[in-house]
Amino acid sequence: MSETDCPEALIIAYGDPSKGDDGVGWAVGQAVAPHYEDNPAVKVHALQNLTVDLADEIATAERVLFIHATAEGEPGEIRLQPLQDDETQVVHDDLTPRTLLSKRVEQGNSFQNVSELLISGSEFEADRRLTAKMVNNLFGVIDHVLKWVEGEKT
Repeated sequence: MSETDCPEALIIAYGDPSKGDDGVGWAVGQAVAPHYEDNPAVKVHALQNLTVDLADEIATAERVLFIHATAEGEPGEIRLQPLQDDETQVVHDDLTPRTLLSKRVEQGNSFQNVSELLISGSEFEADRRLTAKMVNNLFGVIDHVLKWVEGEKT
């Protein structure tokens, strides 16, 4: 991986757009990607699922932001929080931000400068679209992302 491939800010926005509010991360990634397409310091991935091949980029990026939906909290709630190294977390077969960070930790970069932007949803069934509450909240979520890239506190 060359120097130009190592972004200062790496945004990984994920979720399945066919499963209701689970798709909010993907939708946010699709919305913010055009803002940074000509900026090599910022790289945006809008994905349906996390993939193992992201580990190298995560390991070398200065800052990483994972954006995804959660069933916890009030629908529409937005929480930006540092990603904690929680060894007590139950690990499933699915990839999670924490499992992808193992390579970053191996290279001595730890969880520092890694955050999650969680958006609370209410509908996660298959063959659904984002709920009206989630759609109405997209501009607020996008604003959080833009401020994070600029280093502003949200």
